[in-house]
Parts: sequence; C-alpha cells; structure tokens
Amino acid sequence: MKAKKFTPAMRGLAALMTCLMVLSIVGTGVANTYRGALDDTLGTESYVTINDDSAARFKTDYATIEDMAAAARDIAIREGEEGTVVMKNDNGVLPLKANANVALFGLAAYNVYGPKGGNADAASLADALAGAGLNVNETLKDYYMTNIINMHTEMRANRWTGKEVPTTVYDHMYVSAPGDWTTYQIAEVPPAEFETLGVPANWKEAIAKDSIGICVFARGAGEGNTYKPGSALNYAGEATGEDPLKLSADELAVVEAAKETCSKVIVLLNTGNNMMIADIAEGGSHEVDGICYIGCPNDYQTIGIANVLTGKVNATGALASAFVRDHQSIPAVQNVGGDYFADYEIVCRNDDPRYPGKEIGNIGTGSFGGADTYNGGMYIVEAEGIYVGYKYYETRYFDAVMGQGNANSAAGATQGSAWNYGDEMLYTFGHGLSYLDYTQTIKSVTVDRSVNGNITAVVEVKNNSNQDGKFLTQLYVQQPYTDYDRTNLVEKSAVMFLNSAKVDVAAGKSKEVTITIPTKYLASYDANNAKTYILDAGDYYFTAAAGAHEAVNNILAAQGKTTADGMDAAGKNAVVSWKLDALDNTTFAIANNTTVTNVADDADLNYWLPGTVTYLTRQDWNTFPINYNKLNLKIADSPKKDQWIAEMRGETYTISDTGAAAEAVPGPKFTASEIGAEQLNNINDPYWDKLVHAITIDEAVGAVIHGGSRSDTLTNIDNPVVIQNEGPTGISAGYTDEATGKTYKFNVNSQTLLGCSFNPELAYQWGLVEGNSCLWVERYDLWGSGLTLNRTPYNGRNYEYISEDPMLTNVIGREVIQGCSDKGIINGPKHMGFNDQEHNRAGISAYMTEQKFRETDLRGFEGALSDAFGMGVMIAFNRIGATNASHHVGMIQKIVRGEWGFKGLISTDMMNNYLYFNAESMVMAGITQVADFAADNSHINLGEGGVDAVWPHISLETVSKDSNLVEQARENLKYQLYIFANSAILNISTQRVNTWWDTALTVTTYASSILAVLFFLAWVVLTLLPEKKPVVVRVENKR
Repeated sequence: MKAKKFTPAMRGLAALMTCLMVLSIVGTGVANTYRGALDDTLGTESYVTINDDSAARFKTDYATIEDMAAAARDIAIREGEEGTVVMKNDNGVLPLKANANVALFGLAAYNVYGPKGGNADAASLADALAGAGLNVNETLKDYYMTNIINMHTEMRANRWTGKEVPTTVYDHMYVSAPGDWTTYQIAEVPPAEFETLGVPANWKEAIAKDSIGICVFARGAGEGNTYKPGSALNYAGEATGEDPLKLSADELAVVEAAKETCSKVIVLLNTGNNMMIADIAEGGSHEVDGICYIGCPNDYQTIGIANVLTGKVNATGALASAFVRDHQSIPAVQNVGGDYFADYEIVCRNDDPRYPGKEIGNIGTGSFGGADTYNGGMYIVEAEGIYVGYKYYETRYFDAVMGQGNANSAAGATQGSAWNYGDEMLYTFGHGLSYLDYTQTIKSVTVDRSVNGNITAVVEVKNNSNQDGKFLTQLYVQQPYTDYDRTNLVEKSAVMFLNSAKVDVAAGKSKEVTITIPTKYLASYDANNAKTYILDAGDYYFTAAAGAHEAVNNILAAQGKTTADGMDAAGKNAVVSWKLDALDNTTFAIANNTTVTNVADDADLNYWLPGTVTYLTRQDWNTFPINYNKLNLKIADSPKKDQWIAEMRGETYTISDTGAAAEAVPGPKFTASEIGAEQLNNINDPYWDKLVHAITIDEAVGAVIHGGSRSDTLTNIDNPVVIQNEGPTGISAGYTDEATGKTYKFNVNSQTLLGCSFNPELAYQWGLVEGNSCLWVERYDLWGSGLTLNRTPYNGRNYEYISEDPMLTNVIGREVIQGCSDKGIINGPKHMGFNDQEHNRAGISAYMTEQKFRETDLRGFEGALSDAFGMGVMIAFNRIGATNASHHVGMIQKIVRGEWGFKGLISTDMMNNYLYFNAESMVMAGITQVADFAADNSHINLGEGGVDAVWPHISLETVSKDSNLVEQARENLKYQLYIFANSAILNISTQRVNTWWDTALTVTTYASSILAVLFFLAWVVLTLLPEKKPVVVRVENKR
C-alpha cells in the first residue's frame, strides 16, 4: 500500500509538533516571567495604561463633597464616643439622665483644648451637651463667656511669619502652649476672683441644687513645647513649686465651688499629657463623683463625648497611658529634660575641613535653629529600659506578690518607706469603666511559631445587661522570665498588651470575637548573648482583661496566687497557656532575608563610658534609675573619645574617593505609559534601575538633600512635582465648593481619642476617610499619624501620639496607614527614633540599650511600615546615642529597609541646622528627602562658586569622585519614585494586552497541539493498516 510508506514521516512530524507544543508552553511561561525584558528588547507593550477618571486605581468612595464631609464628621463623633474614658463613676453620677441640669465650670468647659479643623459647624462642649438633651446653665455660661473669658480679636504677630494678623484672644484662658522647659502658668480663675471680674457676688444662687457640676481642666501642648517638672505658676503668676501637670489649688477651688453648688460633680480631663489627679480620685481631699478623660477633641468629638456622658452609647474607651499619683514615681521621669556633658565644648571646632574658617560650637539650639553648632552637647539616658508606663508598675506589682526582686524596697517609692502598687498607681493602662455589665473570657489561643505566623485568640464577650451595647476586649500575654534572661539581661514585662477589638452584643447574649497579632511580637530581643530575637522556653499566659492590672491578677491567680499572697484583688477571667519546650533563637533571627542582629550597640552610654549606667532590671528593683545628668560625665574620659567626638560632629560618613560616579544614561521616563503592572509590583524590575541611572549626578544628590516641602521634577525622567502636607489630624488643606462657596476641612481627627478607643477597626475607617479626603483636595503626600510613644507625660507632642504602649501604637498606627494606602495616599507617620521630648529635640542624644531601641519606639512604627503597606515615614530630630537619627544606618538601612522590607520614602524632620544634619551621612543612611522647605533647588551647584547652597563641601566635583555616595542617592530615589508610582500621584490602572509574540506563542501552542494530534493519529492509523501481500506471477515457458 503506497500510504504505508508515510508512517515514519507521520511519527517524526508528531514528535516534532509535540516538541514544538512543549517548547511553546514553556516559552509562554518564560515570556511571562521576563515580559518586561522582552518588551524592552522587542519594542512591544504588554500593558496599556488607562488614566481616565473611570479607570483610576484610587477613587473616592463619596459621590459628593457633602457626603465626604459627613463621613469625616461621623468618624470624628465615633472617636468621641469610643475614646472617652470613664475613669471613676460613683454614686450613679453617670450616665447623666435625660433633661438633667448641668453647670459647667472651668475655662476649658467653654473652649475645649484640642486641634481645630476649623469647620463652621464645629460643636462646642456646651452645645454638644445641650444637643444631647441636657439643660446647660446659661447664667453661669454667660458669666464665664462675658465676664471671665471675653473672647475678642486683636492684631498679633503670626508665630511662623511674624506678620500681624487678626487673632482670637481672651481676657482669661488656660495657656495653650506650655513653652519649652520653662514655667507654666495654670491660669484657671479661682472662684474667689469672680467678683473682681464683674461676676455678681451671688452667682452661686443661679445654680439649681439638683444640678450636676461638670468641671473641665485643660493642659496645652504643641510643637517645640516640653513641660518642666516643678515649674507651675498659679493664676496670680506666682511660682508654687508644684508640677505643672498636677491639679492646682486654683483648679481645686473650682472643684470645691462645684461641690458646694451642685448635687454631684464630674471632672473632665482635657489633655494629651496625663495629669496628677490624686486630689479628686478616691480618697482624695477633693474627691469627686466622676472622672472622665476626654483627650484633645477636634471639631466634632465633643458630640461623641456628650453621647457617652448621657448614655446614648455605652462607655468603651480605655486609658492609652496610665495615670499615676506622682510623676516622680515614673522611672523615665528621672531622666527627662537633659543637660550638658561637663566638657561638651571639647567637640567645638574651628578647623572642620567641611566648613573652613567656621567657628562651630556645641551648644543646644531651639527647634528652629540658631547658632553655628554641632548641637551634640546635651544628653539623656533612658535608663528605664523597656519599663515604660504601666509595664513598670504592673511588673513590679507582680514581683511584689511573687516575693522577688526587692519589689517592696523604698527605691522609687513616693508615698512611703516601701513601694506599694496601690499607693503609686491611680488608673492603669487599659482601664475604662463600662456602663453595661459584661464579662470577657478567653476561649482558645493558637500560636503559629513561624516567621510570618500569627497568634490567634478567641474571646467570648457576654453582655450581662438588659441593653444592647458595644464592648471592648483586650488581649494580654505574660512571657516567661527565665534564668537565661537573668543571666543575659533580657528584660520582660510581667504583662504585655497585644491587641484589642470591639464587638456589639445584644442584651443577655454572647458573641465570640477573634483577635490576631503577628507571633513575632511575642519574641524578646537578646542583645547580649544571642544578639537576636528569642522565644524563651516556658509557659506563655494569655488572658482577656479590662486593663493591664486585671490581666496581671488573672495571671497571678492562674499561677496559684491569692489575696493572701498580697494580690489586691482576685483574678476575674480565664487564662490560656501555651508552652514552648526549648528556647528558640532562630525563628525570628532572619526577617525579610535579612539577618537580625545588633545595630545600635553604640546607643548605650556604656559603650562610650563603660560601667556608667545601671539600667533598670526586675532582677533588683533597687536599680530604679538615678538622674545621669547629675554625674558630671566627661567625653574626654571615654576610651573611644575620638570616635565619639567624630559622631557628635556628624562624621558618620564623609565624602571620599571611592571611584568615579557613573554619569547619567538616558533611559525611560517616569510616565504612565512606561510603568506597568510589573513595575508597580516589583521594585527590582530593571525599569527602576534604568530610571534612576538616567538622573544626573547633580540632581541625584541634590534631589535627596533638598527634597523637603516638595519633590521637584528632575531633568531626564520628568517625574511630577509632589507637594508634602502636614496632617496628624488629617490633611490640612481644605476644599471649597465652587457652587456654594462653602469650605470643608477634613483635619478633624483626635489622636488621643483614637488611641483611647482601643479599636483598630475604627483606626482603619479613619485612615480610609483621611485617604478619601486627600483625593478630594488632590494632595497625595502627608506627614500624618504620630506614632512616637508617650515615654513621659511631659512631651508637648503627646497630643499627636497614641499611647505609652508600643503594641497599641503599633496596631492603631498600622490600621490608619493601611486605610490611607488603600486610597493611594502616602501617609508618613512621625517621628520615628525617640522624639521623646521637644526640649532640644534638634540634637539631644538619647542613650539606651538595644532591647529598648527595638521593643519600644521602633515597635510602635513597625506595624505601619512592615505589617501594613506603609509608603512613607519621618525620622525624629534627635540623636540615637551620639548619632543623628537621620544618619543612623542601623535603624534606617538595616532594620527599616532590611528587616522590615519597607519600600517607601523616608524624610528627615525639619533641617534647621546644616552643621547637625550632614548631607552625605543622610544619603548613606537611606534618607530619600531632607526636609529643607524649599523648592526648585534639587541641585548641588546653586551656591557661590558653583558649590551647594547649604553645604559648601558638597559640589559636583567632590561627589563625582564618590561613586558610593552617588549610587546610594540614586538607590534612595528609586524607593521614592517607586512609591510615587504606587500612590495616587500616578493614579493609573493598567490592562494586559497581547503583543505580537503573545499571539505567535498562542498560535504556535494551539497549532502545534492540533498538528501533533493529527500527525500522531495518522501515524497510528498507518501503523495499524494491514500490509498488502505481494502478487507473484508465474510465467511458464512452454515449448
């Protein structure tokens, strides 16, 4: 049969088509992996960019500006509702009954202290209370408003510009800015002075006896402000020697007037700086019926506060920082303010080669600059270690009950000859009373002990009341404190907050809530032996509790302790334990493919002056800190004197000849048409390196060291101008409706109340609202949520921050930042790196252990920058050890970029002193933009003689010889541009399209598949055909 002869050919073609099919399939996979490179090589485009409004990646959730404004208002009211803390509630004073008569006392009652958004419909406290159905005493209100406060307008110099502008002023008002480490006048007008101000002598007769007196007392705050212990002045301006955060005699006189004229009295604490209020607490000489913390409300939070006071919502707020009887019992307060090294002038120099002929001192300067100085002479020692806030008090209490560590010694006691928890603590972290009775019971805990694992706890919340309501549950843990820890000086708090949640539960019903937190936060940092994070062997105790103290008592009870052993109350709630059989020093020793090890040994003062500091340890509470500013410490006594002085002079990195820097190579542009999905998803895509290598040497360095206020367009890449905005309370820019002329303001957040809400979900919702508002006003880059810890009550920026606790700060900050990121907004939290006080913030050295370095301030930022998709961060003004925080390679490059995998932009705080902020050191540390508040200056040749206009040792000539510096500058800009592309700055979406080679591969795959099948079938058929027998013809030869 003739067809049979094609059998080998069919077999060969089938095999060939099969190979071609396999190759095309494999080739498609390879092409998808290297799609970007293929597009570059072949000149094709796999993605098309859609940049019309309908296709934008980031869109507002609100159809109208009215809807946007309503959402901002609603979230602010929720902050008031969920953040108001009922601290004391005796004699049934709260909630206030409908139509109750209330009399408002105190200056702050009529002008609540807090950040003001400036909306026309902002609610005063008096109006909010009236709106909630209370009868506010109008006569007393008029006496305060007319005779005492007398608000009016005068021309005053603007703080920032000096220009005379109309300014709202008052005859009598609390001091809204405490000043920087100076006297503070508590200007509350005592009732004895009312008559001299025109108030009738019989003013008390205007108050009905059944009235509830509400006294509101405020403490101001602000940038560049730090309270000074013992600096109080009274109403008359006389020094009292008292703490400015303690209720003054004049304020207590107001309380007594309220008690005299009203049936019951409530005090509202209007402050971001926790106050000393023992006089009005239980057993105090001026005890009142109720105390509430209301933080620093913004435009609308007062409505939420009124809803809590009147019981329209259940009270669910909790204290984000503990209130203690005497601030001198706080370990951190022993070293606040700071002072000079005895020989600080040894750092001065008149022959610094970077600044020839310049006489450079070493004195401290204010927040806004001043003298020519390295500003390295002042220091504080954060000798408290990890024992910030409640962690000190609760751990020492635990040890007292356990009879260990000399916990009952006199060290640190302010109320007697022996330390006693009940004497020192008034209201601990997490404390907050609920109107509705409820119980919370931990049901189960699972611990995924892997690098990216989570702790998952299930808590049952039971509403024991006859009303529906919202309830707060808080998750705490105790880590084992072992002989290994004692030997290697690893400190452990007896209790640690992990996370929290709120849940709505119907009357008489129960509901389970699941709380998760990354397992990595269960680890402690061992700086002395393992030099990495460890999980100790032993039992880990988890409990749900209404505050840190209840949590400790639950854990003590689980370990067999009772009130007979010294507990002040029995344990209330269940405890679930998780056991680890052996010490684990490997699981969290690697993070993001980065080895986790010490990066801040030199932050410890003992590194420079061995044996100087004894850090607080629970091994012996007699290590309660001393004031290290009183020891006459000398730089010259250091065996590393020269290295130390160099660091104080900002010589973390100096320009050197590391080889000629690569010149710019023209390449891609920063345009929507060139940035596709691959580039948006992968910072290691070749596009980004090509982009930044198109930046000139001049602009690569210049754009980093002059990148503040706004980011300029760079010559070869055409990136957009990006304006930076201030925004701890929300975006400061407003939106004016052209149709109505009405202006809406969205900076309505209250950090203090958001923190006291203990509600990560609320924080996320605020982040979304903040992000949406930025889309409306078309501002995409702001310095938003403050995440520095409240190390002490005296920091003037505490009103911008969340808590004394790193994990509460972590989870609230994480959710705010994620909410903003989900709307494409760069929200850079601040001020990372221990901005623990404003006093000499621009240069003071904060000395500490590596464990404190990692487990306190930095942990507060880790959630936002590592667990969420954080896109920016602002570094603190101060030094960490002797190193400017913006020079700190260990913190920025090794932890933030390395361990945390952060890909966002990194800014300095205000560059107010070029002798303190060293340009090349900031570049090498990984700073992407130095906040110099200028524009169109991203060059290093704008100064006299063609050098940099700020740092004269920086020039094209000098940096061109330092390839390391220039390459690092380009690397820094790569992160910045990458984040710009991933934000609403480049608000585009991309759609995958088929290129010609996609089509070719697809056609080849299908065609070869079909042909392979056909050829195979043909080969099979031909093979099975029977062979035709040959016909044999016999020819006979007949003769």
